[in-house]
Amino acid sequence: MTVTKDILKQYTALKQEEEELKRRRQSISAQITHLEEQMFIVADTVTCGKKNKKPLKTITIKGVDQRPAGVIARKRKALNELMQRLSELDADILECMVACEDFIRTVEDSRMRLIIRYHIIEGLTWARTALKMNTTEDSIKKAFERFMDEKL
Repeated sequence: MTVTKDILKQYTALKQEEEELKRRRQSISAQITHLEEQMFIVADTVTCGKKNKKPLKTITIKGVDQRPAGVIARKRKALNELMQRLSELDADILECMVACEDFIRTVEDSRMRLIIRYHIIEGLTWARTALKMNTTEDSIKKAFERFMDEKL
């Protein structure tokens, strides 16, 4: 994978997307747990035969209410699909991270490596990056843009 400005920008977006998928996965898991807790045993009384108008015998039939089971099954399927997407996204993120880390290792300027690491990998704003590096926001932003135009 060749590292470009777009890939470096995509790295941050992929991490945000991963967080959103994790949040959705937790939400669906909580809904499944809630539905499973609501499943209850239902009972009904039925008659066995009649003599004149009176039943010969009554029996109570018990069972589990199956109505929520269909909802739970659909939600479990959605959760499994979401987990599959999350796994694929994790693989994309890992591949992108490796490419970015390889790219950072090839940068000879220590200052530029720090700028890239803080701003791209850690996702700090330009202002935070400048604060960490004890410089101005404009200077690191311009240095980064010049470097990227030159290198990529």
